[in-house]
Amino acid sequence: MKQVRNVGQAGMLLTAGSIASAIAKWYLVWLAQRIGGPETLGTYGMILAIATPIFVAAQLGLRTVFLTLRQAYPWKNYLELRFFGLVSATIALLLFLFSSPQEMFYLGLAILSFKIVDSLQDLNVARIQYANRLKVVGWISIVNAIFSIVCSTLIAITTGSFIFAIIGATGSSLVVAVVARHIALKNAYIPETLLNGKRKIVQASFPVTVAELLSTLLLYLPVFVMSLSNDLKIVGVFTGTAYVLTAANLVGASLSKILISPLKHRFKQGGISSLYNFVQKITLFLFVSCGSVSLIFIAFGGPLFETVYGSEFALTYFELSIYSIASVCIILSLVQSVALSVMNKYYAVTAAFIVACIVSLVSGLIFMEMSVDLLMVGIGMSAVGSVCRFIVLWSILFFSKFRRGNTSSSILN
Repeated sequence: MKQVRNVGQAGMLLTAGSIASAIAKWYLVWLAQRIGGPETLGTYGMILAIATPIFVAAQLGLRTVFLTLRQAYPWKNYLELRFFGLVSATIALLLFLFSSPQEMFYLGLAILSFKIVDSLQDLNVARIQYANRLKVVGWISIVNAIFSIVCSTLIAITTGSFIFAIIGATGSSLVVAVVARHIALKNAYIPETLLNGKRKIVQASFPVTVAELLSTLLLYLPVFVMSLSNDLKIVGVFTGTAYVLTAANLVGASLSKILISPLKHRFKQGGISSLYNFVQKITLFLFVSCGSVSLIFIAFGGPLFETVYGSEFALTYFELSIYSIASVCIILSLVQSVALSVMNKYYAVTAAFIVACIVSLVSGLIFMEMSVDLLMVGIGMSAVGSVCRFIVLWSILFFSKFRRGNTSSSILN
């Protein structure tokens, strides 16, 4: 009973941490709108659409691989790969910024600093999670979010600059990252081999990286397509309102962290049938609960956006409904993804994201050709991609239980 209670408390803290992280990231979106208006918010969204995929690719999916790979390789291997990825991402983003207008360049440098610190913290938190200290992971997210909001607010009030506000958030995150590293190194990690495992790690990380990159692209593809119109104001409106999708992604990621251990146990003890039945029960529960929350969002989301951002951000019930469908499917997709990752079916997850990105992009181009309202183009692309991703992932998991040899499906076997 005590163990169940501890798991429940850890789950609540992880969820609270994800919600806090979502609020902290959204707060920067709100600051951009508050300080510079829709145009600044649109510029911020465009730079994020470039920087985020670059850093997702550079992270090499190491957190997921570290937590799910069946062979435990030396910690030093993961640190070296993360350092290589960070250097590569920094160079890539700088090359983009050097060719950008001056106002984008300085904002991009601030975002670069934030991305670097976030990547450094990510791997240390993975080691804490590996030690099953889920409560600590939750508290790190909560404290980091609070510090980020406080520091960015104080600097924004003092300087009136959104760029310096981001730098303030970076500074607070750096302090938390140092503390997280100290905690991570206090947790014993015993590799199963002292041999260099970087080649094996990269082999496993390739499909994970591609899947995570495509997942990020799926969120930002609407921004790319909408940017073709050069209407930064509408891009800003989409960036502000579409944060509900980012929030859904963070909630789903939190659920993934909670579910990794029990799903691994289910798969190890009962095979694919036990895993599949458990996942479908979770999926049904989330569909009902998230659907209920969506009804509240549809009813009050319009006035909420208008109050928070301004009259330019008011949405219709139809637009809010499409956002809700996309958000629910994002959360459900991440549950299916973690189940397939536990089975080490990394390439299957990657294939699902490839299909979703292609379908989303094609739908966006069709919407543009049909002269659909630009904001609705972005919202529609988000929904089409999210629904497609969930359907493909669910189908892969469903048909996997009819295949033989599922308990030994690792790509490394």
